Amino acid sequence: MEKINHREIRQAWIKSTKSESEYRLYHIEKRKKEIIDLHKQNQIPILETAELLFNIFTLLNLLAHIDLRNDKYIKEKDIISWLEQITLWPLEVVEAFWYCLRNPNMHTGRNSIHSDYDRKSSIKKYKKYTLHADFLQDLNFDPKLFQPDKFKPTEREDGYLSSVDPAGSNVLNVFFYYPGLIRKLHIAVNTTIKNIQNANNISLSKLKKVNKKILPLYYVG
Repeated sequence: MEKINHREIRQAWIKSTKSESEYRLYHIEKRKKEIIDLHKQNQIPILETAELLFNIFTLLNLLAHIDLRNDKYIKEKDIISWLEQITLWPLEVVEAFWYCLRNPNMHTGRNSIHSDYDRKSSIKKYKKYTLHADFLQDLNFDPKLFQPDKFKPTEREDGYLSSVDPAGSNVLNVFFYYPGLIRKLHIAVNTTIKNIQNANNISLSKLKKVNKKILPLYYVG
């Protein structure tokens, strides 16, 4: 029977998770600067915004595989649950984020040719509402900076704004802003690394089985 060096597994995955996260966060920030420059030139950065969002979801997907010790396809309900724990967002917000923004081709995720168009929340309160999500194009918009203290978003509220459309439309709009999303990404990275540090031998043995071949397959651009 092969002897498993748990200390070696732990160190290798901590190092790998840190380096991969730093690499992808660098590319996300790079896309942000490109988008801001294009806005200054009165150009619409559709492709750059799509790539920025795709890189955000790439990093989250990678961290979920590591944190959930999953070397295969992660079921939708499992990644929704994981994101809910990581972000502290209400379930309907997590669902809007995952269903509507993860499409790499449309920065709003509102293209009817995609299967997640017109998705509804699983929460009874919002079952009749169609989920629509959008990404605020002003990448410097940050309520934590300009709002008075009593109106600043809590950790649970950070990263999104939501509203129900006028009566009769049955649409729940959720708007995500860049600084809050980046803060959530850093929380996801730190949580995943902390969970590796605190993992017992059984959990580390499962981590050993996670397919490292997934790492170079994620798009960076």
